[in-house]
Amino acid sequence: MSFLGRSVMSIRRNQVVSMEDPNHGGGGGGGEDLDLFQKHLADRLLSLLGDGDGGGGYTLLTLPWLHKLLDAFLLSVEEFKATAPPSILHDRPIVEFLDRTIKALDVCNAVSDAVDSVRLLHRQAEIAVSALDRKVLLEGQFVRARRALSTLLLSVAPGERDGIRCAERNRSFGRSRLATASIQDRGSGGRYLRSISCVAGRTWSPGKHVQAMSANLIAPRGGIAAADGAAYGMSSFLVFVAWTLVAAFFPAQNRGPVSLACPPRHLVWSEPLIRLQEKIADEWRKREKKGSSNSSSPLGLLVEVQRLEKCARGLVSSDRNQTEEIGAFVDELAESCRGLDEGLPPLQRQVREVFHRIVQCRAVLLDCLNQRNRSATTAQSTGS
Repeated sequence: MSFLGRSVMSIRRNQVVSMEDPNHGGGGGGGEDLDLFQKHLADRLLSLLGDGDGGGGYTLLTLPWLHKLLDAFLLSVEEFKATAPPSILHDRPIVEFLDRTIKALDVCNAVSDAVDSVRLLHRQAEIAVSALDRKVLLEGQFVRARRALSTLLLSVAPGERDGIRCAERNRSFGRSRLATASIQDRGSGGRYLRSISCVAGRTWSPGKHVQAMSANLIAPRGGIAAADGAAYGMSSFLVFVAWTLVAAFFPAQNRGPVSLACPPRHLVWSEPLIRLQEKIADEWRKREKKGSSNSSSPLGLLVEVQRLEKCARGLVSSDRNQTEEIGAFVDELAESCRGLDEGLPPLQRQVREVFHRIVQCRAVLLDCLNQRNRSATTAQSTGS
């Protein structure tokens, strides 16, 4: 929080300078502030990259890491709004940024819905943990847990519906009992679960949406104003955040993530951004290999959901008498549930905050842009 406080204070101090100096370039106060913005952007990306596994202290693509990513974005969008008003920007960079923010709002809505779906998976996992976390495992408890886990798996991999049901019938309890359990499940809340891939509607593709955001994201040429470089940096970070959220919460619909263009390496923030993109793309490739080993489509890359899937598959294919193996899966499943319980509510609030901050940033930039256009029109009228 101390870093957040210092950043906000520096933003407020810099805002006065940047609004007073409409000249672009590296010499004026506005140019210095915009260069400082790009330096801050580089620092925030480096903090996300960190050392070791690339999570800056957290595992990449976990809920805590996503919290940190959105914190970095919120700081950046506030600083950009304060230090880069359209009075010192060329038309094209700011108009393209504003267009991308509209698409980013759609992504925020879709991710918020996806978080709701993950909460439903979490609820099914908690039912299984409650049924299995006891010394003596009775058949009725095992049936209840398997029913909840099968519902979970059908939500994350709807294409495996027949295979999962077949596996259930071949385990330690009878077919008629499974049929009864399935009917009870449909009547008791299973109908509220939906596949993560269907969260935003069957015709809406999050991957294509991010691809549209990244289209025509072209770096400014050498010698361009610092303001345009800052606008390019903010656009690049916006696209990266949307791309990462889609990668975390949505299945790959076209076998692999949308490829993002690499920014020019001479930009101070480009190196950490490129490394983050490469690490997330590597995670996609690893997940694709796992997905190709069975018939399922790859899930999103959120680590906590992958752990749920792993434990659910292990428990569904276990025999009730394999108490040691079941105990290990239950412990891991319980740990994953705790992580989701702690991480999902604040993440959803954070996604909503990102949505509102983007709306506020758009309003400020559009207002400044309109003022500039009105001033230009007035000047032309006066001159004529």
